[in-house]
Amino acid sequence: MTINIEQAKKIFFQHFNKNEIDILKFEDFEWGIIFYWNSKDYVEKGTNLISNNTPVLIDKIDQSFHFINDLENFATLDQQLENYRVIKGYAHTIKFPPKADLSNMSDIEKALYLMRSREFIQIQQAIEIINEKKLFNLNSFLKLLYPKYDNVLETIANNILNLKGEYILNNIALKAIPSEINIFKNDITGIYIHDCKIEELPNEITDLHNLKYILVELSPLKKIPFDLRKLRELESVNLVLTNISDSDISKFLLPKNCKIEIKGKYPQ
Repeated sequence: MTINIEQAKKIFFQHFNKNEIDILKFEDFEWGIIFYWNSKDYVEKGTNLISNNTPVLIDKIDQSFHFINDLENFATLDQQLENYRVIKGYAHTIKFPPKADLSNMSDIEKALYLMRSREFIQIQQAIEIINEKKLFNLNSFLKLLYPKYDNVLETIANNILNLKGEYILNNIALKAIPSEINIFKNDITGIYIHDCKIEELPNEITDLHNLKYILVELSPLKKIPFDLRKLRELESVNLVLTNISDSDISKFLLPKNCKIEIKGKYPQ
């Protein structure tokens, strides 16, 4: 049996002086409530801000009180909550339900929106949409991209969703990046490949319109789209110890202000 919000507030104020501290907002989900708090003056008047106001988790099942940063230092709030959930053995739940109107989205937009939620149940819903609508072969894509992972759900949660920012492959026996990479065209800002068996970058990388850099090191790359003018945000292309020679520089068509550097030859 779980406690309700009013009972959780009583536990919260057992640890704070109600005359000095107040709740700014809270997030309620199946097994816990997160309280964001500050000074009473700040909540009511916007004065006397407390800066080291670590959010508080009240476990609705065992009624325990936790400062979030005490659970695991240097991890994000979601990471700490997920690790706590695993330790306690609680079921996967949708902590924060989707706020967008999914009915107005295409199937691919809906699937990617759910995947980006970082919520396991929503990720699972995305997988069901991808498979049911046959948007692309998710299992094949993941096995190609991350051959060391067996658990598809874990792979998506721990890797695909971390593509926001940089797409990194390091020492993976993968000969080509799958063309399906363009489904992350809004997320990927950098491609970094180091010591892999990559021989080819697909034409679909030109769909990654937020891409700012391409860096390939110590990999037998021999094929890359030479016309990169669609990538207007691209700032640099660096190919170090690959099978693209410096004589190929003249073949590249680059966006304005993009710099290219080709160094060395991949050791056979």
